[in-house]
Amino acid sequence: MEHFSKHFLSLLPGRKSPGLLGGTSLAVLALYALKKASDAFSQAKLNNYTSDAYDWPNEVVVVTGGSGGIGDLLVRKFAGLGATVLSLDIAPPKEPLPPNAHFHQVDLSDPETTNAVALQLRHLHGDHTILILNAGVSNARCLLETPDSDIARTFQINAITPFLLLKQFLPSMVARNHGHVVTVGSMKGLVVGQVGMDYAASKAAALALHEAVGQECRHQYGAPKIRTTLVLPAFVRTPIIAGTLPHIQARGYTVLEPEEVADAIFRHILTGNSGRLFFPGYMSVMAGLRGWPAWLQEKVRDSVVSGGGGLPYHLRSKQ
Repeated sequence: MEHFSKHFLSLLPGRKSPGLLGGTSLAVLALYALKKASDAFSQAKLNNYTSDAYDWPNEVVVVTGGSGGIGDLLVRKFAGLGATVLSLDIAPPKEPLPPNAHFHQVDLSDPETTNAVALQLRHLHGDHTILILNAGVSNARCLLETPDSDIARTFQINAITPFLLLKQFLPSMVARNHGHVVTVGSMKGLVVGQVGMDYAASKAAALALHEAVGQECRHQYGAPKIRTTLVLPAFVRTPIIAGTLPHIQARGYTVLEPEEVADAIFRHILTGNSGRLFFPGYMSVMAGLRGWPAWLQEKVRDSVVSGGGGLPYHLRSKQ
């Protein structure tokens, strides 16, 4: 977008462009105006042509995976607004939380425990208005070397637990026609790589969950003011990619810091809008990958970083 903006400015009168705007300049202006109009219409549609606002001292924010990385940063940012913030994680926070932020220990891979804790939170804190589904686990291994228990755990935390938490917290949002569901997915849910099949499939499920929640709130529950946001990061410096980080960097991929992703999510929620956030932003072109020619789709998938950069499975298995 930055390159487009510079090119656009160079075509305006007074920017060393002789005479009136030529055909190319008019075409660029028309495309720019069309994009702006399309963006505005998209935002209005995502918001169901309604507006809403937050009253932060009366909002209750739930963050899964709230003890580390992006989750911990979001917990503290929303606490700074005066909201009641509930952090759900199996590990306690590394630093003490503000007085209006509360840590609740829960194993999100255990559905019975998850439901019990969610029910307890409803009794303790009342209506929950913002649910940030941030928790996630990953296995950077091929299917044939991944234990069944790891596959089940990945799907439970990344895909099934969000369903359980939505069933607990969505009814109060629907009753008030007010709330926000934020799903932290992954670009691997759109672009499958050479390893981590279970992770990619679980994040594809999370993507479908995000879209379905928006549809149900709009058409089934009569709650058009409930916002839904999908976050699709590529590589963020978190424990999920710790084992593959050297290989990722060696391949020249952009590795984002948790602070910049958390800040962007935070600022987006403050707008009161639904949306889709890609990190880095240029990765949005991958949203239409499945409509590309097959040869180009496979070239993109072939290029996705593979595991720790070691030997492929068929050679490792012979050692």
